[in-house]
Amino acid sequence: MAEIKPEDTSKCQMKKSSTLSALGPEEDSVQRTTFDSGYDVTKGFVDCKGFFGEYGGFSETNSQTAAILADFTQEYLDTKDDEGFIQELNSLQRHWLGRPTPIYHARGLSNCLGGGQIYLKREDLAHTGAHKINHCLGEALLAKKMGKSRVITETSGIHGICLASAAAVVGIKCEVYIGENDWAAKKDDIAKMRMMGAKVVKVTSGQKNLKEAADKVFDIFVNDSSNTFYAYSTIAGPQPFPTIVKDLQCIVGEEAREQIVTVAGRLPDHVCGCVAGGSNALGIFQCFLTDDDVKLYAIEPEVNTDAVNLGNPGAGYMESFALLHEINYVQASEADVASAFVSLAKYDGITPNWESCYALAQAIRLAPQCSKDEIILVNLSGRGDQNDCNKALKHCGLDFSDTPDDVLDT
Repeated sequence: MAEIKPEDTSKCQMKKSSTLSALGPEEDSVQRTTFDSGYDVTKGFVDCKGFFGEYGGFSETNSQTAAILADFTQEYLDTKDDEGFIQELNSLQRHWLGRPTPIYHARGLSNCLGGGQIYLKREDLAHTGAHKINHCLGEALLAKKMGKSRVITETSGIHGICLASAAAVVGIKCEVYIGENDWAAKKDDIAKMRMMGAKVVKVTSGQKNLKEAADKVFDIFVNDSSNTFYAYSTIAGPQPFPTIVKDLQCIVGEEAREQIVTVAGRLPDHVCGCVAGGSNALGIFQCFLTDDDVKLYAIEPEVNTDAVNLGNPGAGYMESFALLHEINYVQASEADVASAFVSLAKYDGITPNWESCYALAQAIRLAPQCSKDEIILVNLSGRGDQNDCNKALKHCGLDFSDTPDDVLDT
C-alpha cells in the first residue's frame, strides 16, 4: 500500500470565518439528556417566532401554516421537559442506541503525522452507525408523547433508516419519501426501512429529487399536523425544527466535553466537525462555544462532493448568526477526504463514513502544525460502507483486488 503522508491532506483552504450561536456551558452528566440548559435557544435567545437576530424564524406568508408551526412549537416546548419523556429517552439512549459513545485516541494516525494528538468521538459506534440516530430517536419519542400517530420524513441517505429504526423501537408509524432519481440507488436502504415497518413512498413530481420529496412531506405535515410529526434530518427549515434537532444532538457535545477531560486530562485545543445543515458540527460544538482557548472548525465540501449527507447548499441558519464564539469555516477536497479515509483505516483500523472524513482531513492538516501536547477532537459522525471504501481507493489510485498475498504457496 502506498504510504499516506501528512502532506497528502494539506490541500484544505481556509474560507472567511463565520460564527456560531449559543448561550452558556452545559454542566449536565453524560448519563442524562436535558433540555433546560444554557444552550436551550428557546429561552432568552430565540424570540417567539424563532428568530436569531435577523436570522431564523420562517418566511411563511400563509397565516394558516404560520399558526400550525406556532402550535407545533408550543407542543414541543410542553413535551421536551416532561420527566417521563426524558427518562424514557435516557433509557433508550443507554440500552438501545448505545450511549455514551466513547472517545478514542487515534495513536497510530497521530504518530504517523507527528505533532498534535487526534481524538475521535465515536458516533460511528452508535446504533445504525450514524449520528442522525440521536435526533431520530428523540423525534420518534417526541411524536409519541405529543399524541401523533406517525412520523414522516424525506431522505437521500441514512436519515430514513435511522428514523425507521427509531419508530420501530418506540412503536409509532413511519413514512419515508424518496425522490424517483434516488430510488434505484437506495434499493437496499428501502428494503431495510420496509423490513423495520416503514412505509416508503416514491416521489415523481417536479425534478424527482430530494427537494420534491421534502416539499411533499411538508405539505402532508401542514395538512395533517394533528396526527403527523415531521422529523427533520438536520438543523434547517422553519422553527421549531432546527431547535428540536439541535437539542437532541447536544448529547454528543455533553459527552465529549466530559470524556476528553477524563481521557486526555483537559479540554481540546481544536474541535472539528463536518457541516452541511449543521447537526453534526453543532452537536459537538455546543459545549465548547464559550471556551476561548478551544478553536472550532466546520469543514465543508468543495463545490462537488460524493457525500450524500453533505448535499445542503448552505449551513443551517444557527451557524449563520454570531453571538459568543468564532467558528473557522474550512473547505476540503475529495482528494483530502479519500486520503483521510485510507490513513485512518491503515493506522487505526477504522473506516469512517465519507462525511466524517471532511472533519478528519482538517485534523490531519492541523496535526503537523501542532505541538505534541495539543489535542485535536474530531466528531466521527458515522461508519463507512463498501461504497465509501471503493471511493477512497479510487481517489488514491489503490487496488487491492488481486495481490500476491492471495496466492497460497503449497
